Amino acid sequence: MKLDILLQHSDFIIIYKPCGISVHKDRSDVGLTTLLAEQLGVPQVWLVHRLDKITSGLLILALNTESAAEFSRLFAEHKIQKTYLALSYQKPKKKQGLIIGDMKKARNGAWKLCQSKENPAITRFESVSCEPNLRLFFLKP
Repeated sequence: MKLDILLQHSDFIIIYKPCGISVHKDRSDVGLTTLLAEQLGVPQVWLVHRLDKITSGLLILALNTESAAEFSRLFAEHKIQKTYLALSYQKPKKKQGLIIGDMKKARNGAWKLCQSKENPAITRFESVSCEPNLRLFFLKP
């Protein structure tokens, strides 16, 4: 499988990760980082953030240890912000608000939101109607 490259810099690369591909080695012989390193003809690439297996979108990978450390710092300090777009046939109770709760591992590498708030993930959401019975959500962790 060949991954789509959107931007390549000397220190990092931005790719499109399709739905159904795990960023970590997932029952397959080759993980995403190995696949991309082989495609680029480099010894290694560094994962600096992740997207769930069922999520498609843009993924930044570092091409050296220095940029990997810098991207990790930027993500940890929330200086890089993520935005997710989602479509749903379900109407939320509110058009905007916060989703707050702990995340626990579920089956098949997925995560689930829990009621507990010991170390909560917080996501701000807004939703708009696209067409009858379909809503677009903007989600910002």
